[in-house]
Amino acid sequence: MVVFIVAVLVVGLAIFFYWRSQYGVWAQDRKKQGDAKSEAAQTIHYD
Repeated sequence: MVVFIVAVLVVGLAIFFYWRSQYGVWAQDRKKQGDAKSEAAQTIHYD
């Protein structure tokens, strides 16, 4: 019974952190950083 409860908690936390990484505040921050990096990487400068 205890093993089942621990397994459910672990699976629940894994799903929560996966969801949060995809759709939460962390993903929004990473997307902003990624957009800034990709724009800088795609900009061609002719000096």
